[in-house]
Amino acid sequence: MMKKLKWKTEQRKVIDLVPFEFNPRTITDSKREQLVQYLHKFNLVEIPAINTDNTIISGDKRVRVLRLVGRGEELIDVRVPNRALTLNEVKEYNLISNTHSGEWDMEMIELEFKDLNLEEFGLAPLVVNEIVGNFEDEGIPAKSQYGVIVMCADDQDQEKVFNELTERGYKCKIVVT
Repeated sequence: MMKKLKWKTEQRKVIDLVPFEFNPRTITDSKREQLVQYLHKFNLVEIPAINTDNTIISGDKRVRVLRLVGRGEELIDVRVPNRALTLNEVKEYNLISNTHSGEWDMEMIELEFKDLNLEEFGLAPLVVNEIVGNFEDEGIPAKSQYGVIVMCADDQDQEKVFNELTERGYKCKIVVT
């Protein structure tokens, strides 16, 4: 039986951290630049998790950006398990750490975060009800439909999101603004 996992914070040089070869996450140039700006503004807040062999389990893009901006020799905090994770455990945690099961309370965001540029974070407020109401005011029958608009960084990101969602059985439409 494997030991129960316990994590501790240690320090490693950025340059010594090894990218996980099966990491399914990608980053566009614009998102990378945004991450550079966030790291300059806030520094490294969310620390990477690594396996005992220094393989990055989560935080790969942050580590890559630290190298990109010349911080490869810097010691940073990392989370390290008390035992080596199996390849399946690494894959599982990599996916879990890169998917967020929570949902946004859009009403709260629109009320309490209106002083921020929400589009910068992919959270543009929706005005669908206002649009449907306008059609009905003009005598054009409108049927309420419910949907989600996903803001993508570029056409490649759009294609990837579209394919993933349609494979999961969602009805999707491509929109370019």
